[in-house]
Amino acid sequence: MELGDDLIVLRPWRESDAEAVYAACQDPETQRWLPALPRPYTRDDAEGAGRGGNTTRAVRRLCRSAFDVLRLERLALTADVDDVASQRVAEKVGFRREGVLRSHMGDAKGSRRDSVLFSLLPGELC
Repeated sequence: MELGDDLIVLRPWRESDAEAVYAACQDPETQRWLPALPRPYTRDDAEGAGRGGNTTRAVRRLCRSAFDVLRLERLALTADVDDVASQRVAEKVGFRREGVLRSHMGDAKGSRRDSVLFSLLPGELC
């Protein structure tokens, strides 16, 4: 199954995606916000698992499908309290901030981190 619009397509994994995923996972910002990412991240890791400039569009399209196709009535999203970019994506799509989940996730250094919890209802999708 593919989901898309006039600019992006969300589709199943292809072997040819591994190189782009590997390159994206070398980015310090990717490593910062994905604490479960193996370090060092190898090409072998990439073959088991994207990143692009259209995150908001992709999240919006995925949410629309969740509501229209799967008939879900509520979506939840969490982001690290310091991951302002991910929080902004959530807000652009229409997610509402509900609160902070204390000590919600572990990071690469073994510390616990807080997360912000967002939710989205079908009529709130922007």
